[in-house]
Amino acid sequence: MTSKRSRYDVVVAGGRVAGSATAMLLARLGHDVVVVDQASFPSDTISTHSIARSGVVQIQRWGLLDPVLDSGTPAIRQVTFHALGESVSRTIKHKAGVGLVVSPRRYVLDTILAAAAERAGTNARHGVTVTGVQRDRRGRVAGTYGHDRGGAGIDIGARYVIGADGLRSRVVHSVGAAINEARPAGGAVQYAYYAGIRWIGIELFVTERSFAGVFPTHHGQACIWV
Repeated sequence: MTSKRSRYDVVVAGGRVAGSATAMLLARLGHDVVVVDQASFPSDTISTHSIARSGVVQIQRWGLLDPVLDSGTPAIRQVTFHALGESVSRTIKHKAGVGLVVSPRRYVLDTILAAAAERAGTNARHGVTVTGVQRDRRGRVAGTYGHDRGGAGIDIGARYVIGADGLRSRVVHSVGAAINEARPAGGAVQYAYYAGIRWIGIELFVTERSFAGVFPTHHGQACIWV
């Protein structure tokens, strides 16, 4: 969905899980919202993508758990911990309205959330890169500026700007947001997708100075990470 309008209540920079969910909720409350993202969905992104129960509870409350499950991601009802030569399995208890967790691929989940935001009335502009924020005469942030894939400039005015544009957020940089806490990297993660084994649930492996896991996902595959 596209529009030639340039003034909104809220502009959200970044249209993946954080941006689309925020835009959807604001639009459901009646706000005039536009979401911009440099990607066009479906689009994958680096992520091991298992959703904790608290996240599944929110997806259920938003009315989106059925679409996520209908997309083919398995309902995970068991977690097994492997440590010190022993294995312990636990069934996920039914609590807060859900008795399962899920680990959908991001190109599926992000598309579902983006579509839900559009159904709520959000205007979506894909293929747009935000490079900075506009300011009014008082210095208050009053929108964003950026460009489309062809390099044409795009200015969007808004009463509020929400930066959901990732680790190297242009919005954060543009407003000079302070870093309240920074920690050095203590490790690295590598992951890949494997098929051919019927995974019953999530598997977690703990050893000295290492941690690994298995998250069942779409297409009979599992995301295996170390």
